[in-house]
Amino acid sequence: LVLGFSCTKAVAATVAHMMVQEGYLSYDEPVCERVWTRFCPSVLPPDGLADALGLTKETTLQRWGWKRSITLRHILTHQAGMCSALPAKMTVQSMGSCEACCAAFEYN
Repeated sequence: LVLGFSCTKAVAATVAHMMVQEGYLSYDEPVCERVWTRFCPSVLPPDGLADALGLTKETTLQRWGWKRSITLRHILTHQAGMCSALPAKMTVQSMGSCEACCAAFEYN
């Protein structure tokens, strides 16, 4: 199998634009509020996250706030910063599964 990273971009973007046109989605609503609630499930970072990441609480709060502000517009225009922040639990094997890729970015 060959990983097809860009094979679904056109279809996914078209579906997203159609859903905005039909009123199901908004370009400027943070995705964690309704579309992908497990992406960033709480307003404040979970207890222990700063220690687990080896960061200060201030830095963790700043990064959590940035993550909570990501919108569909950011994702569609490649401005969400997710490619430069690949999770440590992302592996070559998990990149072959859409579900595993999404789960790697979720907090659990």
